[in-house]
Amino acid sequence: RDRLWAVTAVLAIQAWAGVKNVLVLYGLVALQSAAFAVNNPARQALRKLGWEPTGNATLDEKAGGIVLHGAPNTTAGISCQVPANTVGYTLEIKGEGLFTMLVAGQGGSQRASIKLTAGEAERLTVRWASGTLAVLDGNGVPLSSEKLDRPVTSVSFIASGACTISLPIRPNRQ
Repeated sequence: RDRLWAVTAVLAIQAWAGVKNVLVLYGLVALQSAAFAVNNPARQALRKLGWEPTGNATLDEKAGGIVLHGAPNTTAGISCQVPANTVGYTLEIKGEGLFTMLVAGQGGSQRASIKLTAGEAERLTVRWASGTLAVLDGNGVPLSSEKLDRPVTSVSFIASGACTISLPIRPNRQ
């Protein structure tokens, strides 16, 4: 907690002093984010659920979900290592902005993105099986589909807008 306040104080001092070095600003913001990430109990709770938060991702127990507060130039997300026999995840999501599902394996990653619009929650399934990465809507209709280049070892859900992923996020097993 003291580190967070120290970095915040230095950030304020550099602003008042009129320092216009972007690299200094980026460095201080990165340090501030790192200090906040370590101290935030909502982020620690996400880790206990098996999800690693990035950006402004927190567990909101009152909302019963994971809140991702992304912005046009910054993202928020969660990621995890894929357990054995898992071929996808089904989730309920509500929000607006670009929502990306990224799957990664040895040597690279692939992504599928959809545009969320404000309104009702959407059920999505991201699935990787039979050499295909697919995103399906709540009725099983493909929203996107492409050839999968590699076995999947990790998955990330990333928002560049604000959204809430309802819990639980359900793994799809083989």
